[in-house]
Amino acid sequence: MPSELSSLFNDNAVHRRTPAGQAALLSRSKELSRVESRFLGAVTGLTPLRVLLEMGFDDPALVPAISRLATLGYIDIVEPGV
Repeated sequence: MPSELSSLFNDNAVHRRTPAGQAALLSRSKELSRVESRFLGAVTGLTPLRVLLEMGFDDPALVPAISRLATLGYIDIVEPGV
């Protein structure tokens, strides 16, 4: 897995919504899946991925959802974790 992708999925990684992600969330973009919308809504720039997973984000579709949100530029990494 390339380092950028592995950083996305590090348990201690902290993600945040970008302005484009905020706009997509507020517009209830039809291009987002339910899992993508739910994750995007939970991303604050403060909470590590591990905590989000403990809160119930354990859907098998989460990995492709996070990858797609990053590819679309809707999320980025504030803290890549260790």
